[in-house]
Amino acid sequence: MGLLYGLSSVIFMNAAPVMNKFILNSSSPIFAAFANASLSFVFFKIIDCWKSRSMRFHCSLHTLTGGIFNGLGLVFLFLALQYIHPAIVGFVGRLGIVFAMILSTFFLKQRPDGFEICLGGLALLGALGSAIHDSSTSSWLGFLYALGSTLSFSLSNLNFKFASHQYSSSEILSSSYFFSAIMLLIFCAISSEPLKYATDLRGWGSILMGSLFGSCLGFWCYLESLKFLSFSRATLLRATGPLFTALIAYPFFGFKFSSEQVASASLLFFAIILLSFREKRKVRA
Repeated sequence: MGLLYGLSSVIFMNAAPVMNKFILNSSSPIFAAFANASLSFVFFKIIDCWKSRSMRFHCSLHTLTGGIFNGLGLVFLFLALQYIHPAIVGFVGRLGIVFAMILSTFFLKQRPDGFEICLGGLALLGALGSAIHDSSTSSWLGFLYALGSTLSFSLSNLNFKFASHQYSSSEILSSSYFFSAIMLLIFCAISSEPLKYATDLRGWGSILMGSLFGSCLGFWCYLESLKFLSFSRATLLRATGPLFTALIAYPFFGFKFSSEQVASASLLFFAIILLSFREKRKVRA
């Protein structure tokens, strides 16, 4: 059962970037991010109401800050998908554990050792090599936006961690996505760029499926898998996520990666796995 939940989580979460790239055919990145946050808020609020029988919102520093960073992460994610392959966005997203290590140093006073710093550096080089296949502006922009998305989501997750001492997961996520949606609505209102939004059922269907799979079902299946799988197996499954993204994206966007990109992605994968296992040993200690 744990393996089923784990695989479902990986498939749902890593099908989302492919669906999100389709959204950009009919919507601008800011509107796509706003629609994603709004629908995710609705999904999580339904779960929250079903579990707590309450319509309360929790406005705390951490849910507000987490929501703001989550909204920024969504915007950067859609901007990255304009320039690079969804699988590359997924590989750069694996750097979340490196950013978490850095943030833990500043906010949780958990200093990494030399080996962890080396692994973090290797992971960053692997992400850079997998994303930059030429010197074009689009490759660099895509990498920088994906990096910004990963950092923003890491900051959001750190605030969720602090808020978890006060509220349940569904309460935190519904409140934070509410703040994300409000912030992105303001962005849409003041943006100087023409606002492009979906006008057909196909575009809205992609937005709905991306939000449902990536933000809700994928996250829920991951939490369920942790009840049955060891941390190491769950981590291994999540680390293979970009491979699933590449397989899902292949029929639509092809798979034209150079041997250097494949080697860099393999280096990233290896470094992230070692970092994940090392983090688990530190938690046990």
